[in-house]
Amino acid sequence: ALAPTAAEVAWAVHVLEEYDQALAAGQGTFKDARGNMVDEAVVKAARRILE
Repeated sequence: ALAPTAAEVAWAVHVLEEYDQALAAGQGTFKDARGNMVDEAVVKAARRILE
């Protein structure tokens, strides 16, 4: 398998940090800094990148 790029890793870390903040605020779905919707499917993709 191909290793993720540095940009993909940075994106995944950022998404998971924002997700933790959203959960703390009681939100399961949110818009990231770029205005993209982040839901559980996106969070799962971010986690797979970091595995």
